[in-house]
Amino acid sequence: MENEIKISFFRVFFLQAIKTAEAEHRKPRVEDLREKAEDSSFLNQLQNLVSKWIREIQKVTKLDRDPSNGTALQEISFWLNLERALLRIQA
Repeated sequence: MENEIKISFFRVFFLQAIKTAEAEHRKPRVEDLREKAEDSSFLNQLQNLVSKWIREIQKVTKLDRDPSNGTALQEISFWLNLERALLRIQA
């Protein structure tokens, strides 16, 4: 739950910066983040969140599956579960 709140905060904050840049017909810049770009607490929280995402993605993508072992149904199940896990990370 705490991570969801942090993700929502970051999403809203960055979307505002992106929309501002789009309204001015330019690409987003670090300056669009205003004082947050120099707020060490904000940057540390962002880094921690990104590190967690990286670990979660690595867990999922490093899953090992030997297709020569098991049935076709198990192979299909593996790939469907892998897709679901990646979608959960994306959300």
